[in-house]
Order: sequence, then structure tokens, then C-alpha cells
Amino acid sequence: MNVILSCEPVINSTFQVEDAAKLLLTHSTLKNIILPLALGSTVSIIPIMILSLITITLSAAAQISFGGYGEVSYRNVENATNSFDVHRVVLYTGYEFDETYSFNSEIEFEHGDEIHVEFAQIDANYSDAVNVRAGHILLPMGFMNQTHEPTTFFSAKRPLVERVVIPSTWHENGAGVFGSHNNLSWQAYFVNGTDDGFNIQGSGLRGGRQGGEGAAAEKMGFSARLDYQLTSGLQIGSAIYTGGTNNSTPSGIDHHVQVVEAHVQYDNGPLRVRGLFADASVENADQLPTVSTTDDIDGWYVEAGYDLLTNDDDLSLTPFVRIEQYDLGEEVDVNVFGVAFQPNMNVIYKFDLQNITSATGAQDSDNIEFTIGWSF
Repeated sequence: MNVILSCEPVINSTFQVEDAAKLLLTHSTLKNIILPLALGSTVSIIPIMILSLITITLSAAAQISFGGYGEVSYRNVENATNSFDVHRVVLYTGYEFDETYSFNSEIEFEHGDEIHVEFAQIDANYSDAVNVRAGHILLPMGFMNQTHEPTTFFSAKRPLVERVVIPSTWHENGAGVFGSHNNLSWQAYFVNGTDDGFNIQGSGLRGGRQGGEGAAAEKMGFSARLDYQLTSGLQIGSAIYTGGTNNSTPSGIDHHVQVVEAHVQYDNGPLRVRGLFADASVENADQLPTVSTTDDIDGWYVEAGYDLLTNDDDLSLTPFVRIEQYDLGEEVDVNVFGVAFQPNMNVIYKFDLQNITSATGAQDSDNIEFTIGWSF
């Protein structure tokens, strides 16, 4: 009796039935079951069902992606308590429904006792030029907000300008479009607006983020970004956020928020140079629940690093320097000198010295920072 098997996987995948059969035939026990069928022996339908089930399972698994990153940081701070912190452990999961629709998400565990959804979105990929994203999304602001795995930046901590003027990590609920054409790429999203929890002179815009957790949405926001690749190593770009504020108590006062930033990055072999400027404003800041004497804040930084082991594909040793300045009502200068070592491209050790000086001297501090980071 000649038996011909024909089994189409339920879910499209590059892992086909023939591949599964070859895999199964390498196992001696399964080989003894399946080979008689191929040779014409009279056997039950059970081996066919087993093969089909395993093939379907393997096909589905091929559409699942998993990853993550994390940081453990030590800080020796001149004017505060030293700390050794499991800063964050982030787990990524994704699933491709088909060639057009995919799901991507990250769940973040911070400081050992906080859990946040960093993003959870459905992407509809129609073409290079126009695609749609909806769900809980990362706003396209600055260098760090959308790309902040510890292996992608040199210092033990993210730049302060991108923590207070641009309050990374900044994620809200919304929808929009993204795409690219030749050397130009763009993103644009409508999201829920901020709330009025700002402590501008203490932490800039960080307190106004809602993070998608039961977010008030009477007032909405809009964020857009353009990036242009001038040459193979030089990219420039700019982004904006503008939106109303959802007040914690009805006051009739509008605290409109606007953030504008411009950035440039130059890569040339072992050298990487970054620069960013950001300006943010909150209207009627003197009538916020936490009163501020300033309604406009800004900051900038320039950073350069040079990989001394650029000829080794598996190792990286990058001394770097970053000069920052920001103003939340008082001008603060930050100088960071450090080194980042990667014994593997997915593992990084960072050590830096941070010097902070302020106009009044109230924020002056010399700090030592060390971070162990990973991504996969």
C-alpha cells in the first residue's frame, strides 16, 4: 500500500512540514513509528496526527519572538545615600499574525517592586512609506525614549536632559502612522494628554506622564518626528509633542504642554558623536497643584565616544565624555567621564564619574556610577 502524506500548516511559517519530518526522523523512537508508514506498512492514523500537531506547534512558535534587557546599578552620591539597585528588568514578547499584522510588547519590572507596561502595540505594515500603529506606544522623542537598551548608550545612567526635559521613558495610549522613503523616516501619533502632576522645578516633566494606566483622556496630545540620513554616518532629526493637560481637579485652567527637540548623530568607524537640544513649556505653571515659578525649561548635551577595540567583532572598550546643561528654574551643568566595556555585544559594564554644578551651589555633587547591563 502506497501512502502519500499531504499536510498544510495552519499558520504560515518558514518552518514547513518537510522540515518537521526531517527533525522527527532524527529521533530513533519516532523513526520507528513513521518509517513503516512511509514504507507502506499498515499502521494507524495516529502518527499522521502527531506529525501534523507538532508541525503546527513548530509553525506557531516560529512566529513568536522573545527578548529583553536589564540594568543593575550602583551609585555613590556625594550628597545622598549610596544605592545598589536592580533598576530594571524588561521582558519583550512579540507575535506575527501574518505578513501585515504584528504584536509587540515590553513589560518592565523596576526596583524589584514596580511593574509597568512599557509598550503593547499592534503594527499594520502596509508598505515602507505608510504603516499604522495602535495601542500603548512610546512617544518618538529624542534618542533615548524609543531606543534605551543599556547596550545602545555609553553611560551608567541616561542623560539628565532626556530624563527631565524629555521625560523618558514616556509612553501613553494612542495610535498613528510611521514610515520611510529613501533617507527620510517619520512618525506621528495621537495619544492621551498629560495630567497636571508636574513638579517642574524638581523633576521637569516627569510627573505629568500618565503611563497608560487608567489614563484620563479629556485632553489629547500629538507627537511627531522626522529623521533624515544625510550621509551613511550622519543623521539629523527633530520631534515635537503638543497637547492639553487633564487636570486632577476641575479648575478651568489650561496647562497646555509643548516639547520640541532637535538631534544629530555622527558615526565614523569607532567614533560616535551625539548632540541634542530640547525645550519644553507648561502654560500657567504658577497655578499647577505643585506651583512652579517657571513655565519654560530647556537643556542640551553633546556626547562623544571612541571604541578602542573596533577591530574586534566580539569586544568593545569605549571611553566617552558627555557635557550637559539644563535649566528647570536654575541652570545646572553636568560633566560625565567614563568607559563602557562589552565582553560580548549583548553584555555591557559601564563606569563613569559625574560632576554636577548649579548656579546657587544647591545641587553641586560629585558622583560615581557603575552599571551592569544586558540585552537579548
